[in-house]
Amino acid sequence: DQDTGAGIDNVEKLRGALEGAGVEHEFHIYPGLGHGFLKASLEDSKTPGYEQACMSWHRTLEFYRRSFAGIPATAR
Repeated sequence: DQDTGAGIDNVEKLRGALEGAGVEHEFHIYPGLGHGFLKASLEDSKTPGYEQACMSWHRTLEFYRRSFAGIPATAR
């Protein structure tokens, strides 16, 4: 929620547009973290944001697995 580049208002606008268009999506807001916090997953587990970054990667990969399950590689 600290991403000054995209901004939470734009995140909410995107969420509304995706919902309005019927696009499957997930949004997870990580309080206190800004843009680029995923790099914390490459650091030591004591790095601020490490746990949230790892959770975000896990959620992203699970979303991709569900979204692309059963779709032949040639169709992607």
